[in-house]
Amino acid sequence: MSQENTQIIAIFILVLVFVAVVGVPRPRNKRTLRPIGAYEAIPTMVGDAIEADRMIHLSLGGAGIGGERTLLAITSAELAYYVVQRATIGDTSPIITVSNPLALPLAQDTLRRAYQSRGLGKRFSGLAGRWYPSGERSLSFAAGVSAMSGVERPAAHILVGSYGIELALILMGANRRRITTIAASDQLDGQAIAYVMAEKPLIGEEMFVSTAYLSDSATTPSDILALDLVRWLVILAMLGGFIISIINNRGA
Repeated sequence: MSQENTQIIAIFILVLVFVAVVGVPRPRNKRTLRPIGAYEAIPTMVGDAIEADRMIHLSLGGAGIGGERTLLAITSAELAYYVVQRATIGDTSPIITVSNPLALPLAQDTLRRAYQSRGLGKRFSGLAGRWYPSGERSLSFAAGVSAMSGVERPAAHILVGSYGIELALILMGANRRRITTIAASDQLDGQAIAYVMAEKPLIGEEMFVSTAYLSDSATTPSDILALDLVRWLVILAMLGGFIISIINNRGA
C-alpha cells in the first residue's frame, strides 16, 4: 500500500472516530446497549444467592495497584462494587479475593463503599477482603480459592481480572460443584480458558463497561454506544485498507 493511501485511510479513520464520539445520541435508557450475557445474568445471580443465603465470590486475580494492571484492578473493583451493592440486603456478605498484596486495600475499600452506599456501614467487615498467596502461575492462589469454594460453597464466582492457566483449576472445581461462573482475563491463555469453561465469559473491552450495565448512571450508555461504533468503524476501515492493498498489488 502506498504512503498516500495509508495517509488517506488514517484520516478517514480519525474522521469516523470523531463523528462517532460527537454524533452518538445520548439514550434515555439502557435498552439501546448491546446485550452482554454476563451483565444480564448478575441480577439473577445475586437474587439466587440471597434466597439461598449463600455468598458471592468476586476476584481480581493478579491485578493490582501500582503496576501495568492498575487500570484493570480499578475496573474489576468497580464491577465488584456494583455486585456487592446489590448483595448487601442479604445476610451473607460477598467476599473479594486477590493474589496481589497491593490489591487487598482496594478490595476492602470496595466492600466498605458498597455497604456505606446502602447505609449499612456497620455490617462491613474487612475480613471479607482476602489475600491468597501468589506463586508460579498463581497456582497457589487457585488452590486457595478452590479450597475456599469447597468449604464455604459460594453461590457464584465472578472472576474478572488477571489470570493465566490457573483459572482452569478454579473453573473446573466450580463446574464440578455446579457453581455459576463469570470470568474474564487480560492474559490470552486465561481469556481462552474463561471463554471455554465459564458459563458467562466477558471478552476484551467488555470487562471495562460494567458501570454502564450495572449502575444507575444516565450518561454512561452513550459512551458505550460510541465505543461499539468506533470498534466497528475501525474494523471496516481495516478491511477497506486490506482490499485497497490487494487491488494495488494486482495492478502492480
